[in-house]
Amino acid sequence: MHIEFKLPKDSAGQAAAHYSRRLEQSISQWAEENGIDYKIDHLRRDHNYYTVLTMFNDSDFTLFGVSYDEPNLPRPVLVR
Repeated sequence: MHIEFKLPKDSAGQAAAHYSRRLEQSISQWAEENGIDYKIDHLRRDHNYYTVLTMFNDSDFTLFGVSYDEPNLPRPVLVR
């Protein structure tokens, strides 16, 4: 199970890197505030770029769902 953030369609190259860095900073801050261990990966699938968040406890996903709110960044999608 993980969470994917689909980067905007037109965000290849430097723009994708910019969105990805903003997401990583936001996730890092959230994880530090909540004492969560996590891993970030990057994925390209079907001509789209994704930042992927993996956490190691199922309850962390619930906490993320109710407490993470970044309206100016791509929306998180839970993938099982």
